[in-house]
Parts: sequence; structure tokens; C-alpha cells
Amino acid sequence: MSASPAEAAHAVLEWAPLVMRAIRAYMRQQRSGGLSVPQFRALVFIDRHAGASLSDLAEHLGVTLASMTRVVDTLESQGWVTRERDVEDRRRIRMSLTDQGHTLMVRSRRATLEHLTDRFGTLSVSQCQTVIEAMRIMHPLFHVGDTASTDRER
Repeated sequence: MSASPAEAAHAVLEWAPLVMRAIRAYMRQQRSGGLSVPQFRALVFIDRHAGASLSDLAEHLGVTLASMTRVVDTLESQGWVTRERDVEDRRRIRMSLTDQGHTLMVRSRRATLEHLTDRFGTLSVSQCQTVIEAMRIMHPLFHVGDTASTDRER
């Protein structure tokens, strides 16, 4: 079986949105702790990029700064995120998770992973290995742009 880069691109473009749609549907159904999907994604990003700015987060999620501000305002009012001025650049606001925010993010992530584990439970060991290998191959192709703005600013 031969496969070209164009066929690989077509497969990713076809199937990645389907996978993400299923994950979002599950998370909406669960609403763990009242957490929306954008809020969950924001908590995960802030956890992985401690001290990230609002601009970093908005860029990562592909939303406007105004939209991201509303999400973070809610996260902060719930006690899940804190914002502090950067001591070196007073114009920047750095975000971090509170202990409560971290606990909520971990719990929501764990529930989603359990759901995905159940879904993958229908696959053979060989098929699971193929999925893992595909993700390992794709990771470096897509990861660079994911953290570029954060890495540039630090």
C-alpha cells in the first residue's frame, strides 16, 4: 500500500475534526465541575505554559483577545486561575492555575482520557500501536507552531 503526503494530509483533514468533535461532545455532555471545553483547553494550556500571557492563550486557541478575556475572567472569578503583572514587563499579565484550577483540570482530563480509553478498547493491540505511532510521527509536524509565540517571548 502506497501513500503520498497529499493522501496523508487528506486523511488528517478528514479525521482530525471528527475526533475533536467527539471529544468536545463528550466534554459538553459531562461538563465536569461546570467547565466548558474552551475553559478546559485554557486550563490545560496555562498548566503547560505557566506564566503565559493572555495573548499566548488566545493565539493558541485561535480566538480573539476579547473572547479570551471573557473566558479567563470566568476562570479567575471561579478561583481557578490567577493573573499577575510581569515584573520585567509591566504591560504583560502572566497567568497561572490555582490549586483548585489544577485539580479541576486534572479531574476533567482524567475523565476524558477514560472515555477515550473506552473508545479505543474496541481496537486490537496492533491497531492501538498504529494509532500511537501515527501520533508520534505527527507530533513534531504540528507541535512547533503550538508553542512558537510563548517560546519567542521568553
